[in-house]
Amino acid sequence: MDSIAAESWSGPAVIAAPDPQRPWMGYGPGGRLGVMWRTNKVDVFSTVSFDHGRSFGTPIQVNRETEPRGNSGPPGDRWSGIVLTDTDAYVAWSDARSGELDSILARVPLDRFPRATG
Repeated sequence: MDSIAAESWSGPAVIAAPDPQRPWMGYGPGGRLGVMWRTNKVDVFSTVSFDHGRSFGTPIQVNRETEPRGNSGPPGDRWSGIVLTDTDAYVAWSDARSGELDSILARVPLDRFPRATG
């Protein structure tokens, strides 16, 4: 975190995230802060703050298919993570729909994330 953000941060910021499980945060270039989480429905959501974590836009669903519940227990994974670059968020999680715990990595262009309004 750069010194300007650290000196002016007033936190906490609120993210509209019903039923969040196993959240993870990643700080990226240019003051971006990414957050991802799973839900008990076993879906993956993420949002990015473009202002050092002061505000977050509406979260987006990252996974295309909901993992069948019960394959590896709610919320269906054993680890999660997010990494930000100048252009993309890389969101990772595990999925057991094949009967084994697989790693899933999704690249989400930063321009897909809504910016906070107001």
